[in-house]
Amino acid sequence: MRSIVGKAEAIPLPDNSQDAVTSIFLFHELPPKVRRMAFNELARVLKPGGQLVLVDSLQHGTGRIMKVC
Repeated sequence: MRSIVGKAEAIPLPDNSQDAVTSIFLFHELPPKVRRMAFNELARVLKPGGQLVLVDSLQHGTGRIMKVC
């Protein structure tokens, strides 16, 4: 396992290159537009059949929950 540093909305990895990706308590900190970009990036770098682990919390004032599908 290795860690990399980069923006969630521009992950510095090739397409379909990761067996698993994680996001732990990040999404509630991002503006709604960037949330969607970050989620698309997680999907982009994840190999078909790979594992996505996303843990977050709803925050007061978050408003509408992002529709994933």
